[in-house]
Amino acid sequence: MDYLKDWISQIVIFIFIATIISALIPSNSHSKVIKFVFGLMIFLLFLNPLVRLFQIEPETISSEWNYTSDQFQEEKIEDQLEQKKVEIQATGHAYILEQIEHQMLTLVEEELNDQYDITIHGVSLVVEEEKESEEWILEDLQSITFYLEEESSEEVEEVAPIDLRKPYENPSNREKELKSRITDLLDVPQEIITFVWEGE
Repeated sequence: MDYLKDWISQIVIFIFIATIISALIPSNSHSKVIKFVFGLMIFLLFLNPLVRLFQIEPETISSEWNYTSDQFQEEKIEDQLEQKKVEIQATGHAYILEQIEHQMLTLVEEELNDQYDITIHGVSLVVEEEKESEEWILEDLQSITFYLEEESSEEVEEVAPIDLRKPYENPSNREKELKSRITDLLDVPQEIITFVWEGE
């Protein structure tokens, strides 16, 4: 109720002052401008209760606008940081995989070359997709593929006589033996090891 009394008294006092000032000003082109300004001020005084009713303050509006634009900028920066983080992790995981492939190649290459006359051209690892973004261990490997090639000597070897009583060496038995040896060297399960023979 006090607010209503203050508001009405402000309007009455302002109209009284505006009337006195407009009576003192001579009638020329400036009097129209002054009356227009007084009219606007009275209009704003009438709007004052509505502004208070809705709690609309220009500072609040501008600060909210700044807050939303700042929040938008922060979200954009966070998205960019998250994207960079994912890229860095992907690069890190690719580097780790490459290092493990190189270590496996080093561990197995000499053994297969010496004992089986096989050259390894490369190793490829496949890790479970959900484990690619996290820390993973060798047990998380889905497959290890070795790219192999049998060494062929340039010399013509003498043909040995065939003994029919001796069992035929099936190529799959040789692969089983290779898998078994690689399993011993790398301590990984045989099921995930595959071979791709090059030059066949």
